[in-house]
Amino acid sequence: MPHLFSLRRPGDEIVAAFGLREAATERLSWNAISTSRSKAASAAFPAARSRADRIIEVGNLATSLGGARAMIASLNPAPSTKQASNG
Repeated sequence: MPHLFSLRRPGDEIVAAFGLREAATERLSWNAISTSRSKAASAAFPAARSRADRIIEVGNLATSLGGARAMIASLNPAPSTKQASNG
């Protein structure tokens, strides 16, 4: 079962939602969809076969109008405005 994440407005209205699935513990959707695509991906990324613990599948982003932008913005915090001190 994927881990589900959602972004909500006050009042619990869902703005956007998506799922994450770990290759180390679950079969990924793209593996189940097409054996030939799975073999092609394994050939293109040979390190991925031995590093399943580092592969996360992101699937099915569902949003209301503007929800994708809001979700992406919430996952990518704005850069800090603080200047690094040299002293």
